[in-house]
Amino acid sequence: LMAVASMPMTYNTLIGPDYREENVYPEGFPGLVIVHDSLDERAKPHWHPGMEFVYSAHGSCPFIVDGREMALNTGDLLLINPYSIHYGIPESTDGTSPVILSVTFNDEVLERLYPFADRYEFSLHSPRVTRDDQARLMQLAENIIRWQRSDESIRGFKLNMLLYELLSLLYSKFVSRNTQSGTDTLWTQYHHADHRICNLASQAKN
Repeated sequence: LMAVASMPMTYNTLIGPDYREENVYPEGFPGLVIVHDSLDERAKPHWHPGMEFVYSAHGSCPFIVDGREMALNTGDLLLINPYSIHYGIPESTDGTSPVILSVTFNDEVLERLYPFADRYEFSLHSPRVTRDDQARLMQLAENIIRWQRSDESIRGFKLNMLLYELLSLLYSKFVSRNTQSGTDTLWTQYHHADHRICNLASQAKN
């Protein structure tokens, strides 16, 4: 489950020609957990139907999300909506490598638990969010990093417990919009992603 810092290209082989991240989710877990800890570990632009939770435990890693640059420094959180094209740019600010947690949730698992889960958008500043909620997100992130790096026999149980608590908190407090009830549909969301993919492909040719 952990990204291998000495093999920075391994992850990029999982991103298809349409920029979609392939189904790389570990069996028995609701999402893919990666602790990025190498300056050489740079993912290509990609997207996926499940939302992604990102936390900087140390260092800077600006993200480009749908063409917009979003700062991510020590202690910062980032929520990436389903179908958004994104990638991070790890930076060294003090001579050390950043430590960035990313949790990408398996859309198939979410769909079984929460129908139309991919039609929700998220914000750290949703009206229902309190300071305690944001503090709990950071605590969960730190604990996920700890257990991701652990070799204890109960590691799997702990990770699953933390991931499902993270899911519950995100969907109960951090949802900013339900596109199912608005004018957007899953189909238009997909085509928005498809349009961004075409733009990326055009830029790559130039």
